[in-house]
Amino acid sequence: MRELESDGPEAALTRAIVALGQSLGLETIAEGVERTEQLEILRATGCPLAQGYLFARPLPVWDVERLLTAPSPVLAGHRAAAAHDDSPRHSEPVGAPTPAA
Repeated sequence: MRELESDGPEAALTRAIVALGQSLGLETIAEGVERTEQLEILRATGCPLAQGYLFARPLPVWDVERLLTAPSPVLAGHRAAAAHDDSPRHSEPVGAPTPAA
């Protein structure tokens, strides 16, 4: 995703990969999203999921729940759309370890 621009060859390849995933009934996840512009291109392409430093740096498992429940301007539109999405999701709750006394 590092070199993704709306009119470059990377965008054409991204569109092709997303279309292939959709035609096979698969969800496509873009990796390495670091800039808002990249996320906008991916959304316009129809890529439903993304991960990368734009959203968060690597975290210990006990910080993930806090990250997922904290307000995020980047995810605001995605969370609103997900609230209206009735498709099944496969997820497990993430619990924080109990602090040692």
